[in-house]
Amino acid sequence: MKIPTMTKNNIYTVDFKNPELEIVKTAAGILSKGGIIVAPTETRYGLLAKADDSKILEKLYKLKKRPNQMPTALFVNSIDKIKELAILNRISEKLANKFLPGSITLILKDKSNLPSPVVIDGKIGIRYSSSPFIMALLNEIDFPITATSANLSGHPECKTITEIYESFKD
Repeated sequence: MKIPTMTKNNIYTVDFKNPELEIVKTAAGILSKGGIIVAPTETRYGLLAKADDSKILEKLYKLKKRPNQMPTALFVNSIDKIKELAILNRISEKLANKFLPGSITLILKDKSNLPSPVVIDGKIGIRYSSSPFIMALLNEIDFPITATSANLSGHPECKTITEIYESFKD
């Protein structure tokens, strides 16, 4: 299934099950330069940005009109990466092993040293996505990325690229 993905002012059509490497590399390049992209996840479209740079996070939050005290989660590509960033207790490890990769976010005790609003009150939200596009993107980059819905804060979920574009414009 082909799904539109928006990067900067460009919209690319992505094969959700088998994303084209050229599009994945384009998205990775935009993210590495501090840009924000819209991409399909397994549940909805997400706004993705580098999660280890407070200025980029500030830009993302300003774009979404989201209060800074509301956390954003991270995408990861393995349970080992979760263990690198957070503390998995016995219960959260069972949940991770049973449901991940998938569409749940684990809220865990942080050990990442990432800035707020990724980490708030010593806690971090982590998603090990089953989206082939997100997995391909994570394999192209060496920095953490956000996992937040592609809508204005407090507004209904955008279901199409057209709705997202109308909400955010450029």
